[in-house]
Amino acid sequence: MYPFSFRPSTKGINHREVFVVMPFDPEYDCVFHELIEKAVSIVADRKKTDLYPFRTDKDPRTVLGWVEVLEHLYPAKIVLGVLTKETNANVFYELGIAHATSITASLDCRKRLRSKIRHEGSDFHEL
Repeated sequence: MYPFSFRPSTKGINHREVFVVMPFDPEYDCVFHELIEKAVSIVADRKKTDLYPFRTDKDPRTVLGWVEVLEHLYPAKIVLGVLTKETNANVFYELGIAHATSITASLDCRKRLRSKIRHEGSDFHEL
């Protein structure tokens, strides 16, 4: 499937969802639960919105993997990419789609990981 020919089943922007692009490795579950979920909850409380983080491995529907990713990636108002010490091609691919389709994307990485990322990282936010 070519991402530019994909049309999501829902129309418009999902202003409530923060689509999280990250490895599904259990090693990083704590990043999602302890950092991202808590941070999004704090922002939601302060902004008085029902903002919530979402990653596709938590979707109970039975659909093809990339269809599921694109169904959430395209309408998401915010895409949060988690870059880890192991380069994950899927994470970079999904962030590339977000960038190419003008979705709001935030790239966060630790300063010490920049040398491992094969990209000009001067515009990354540091953790």
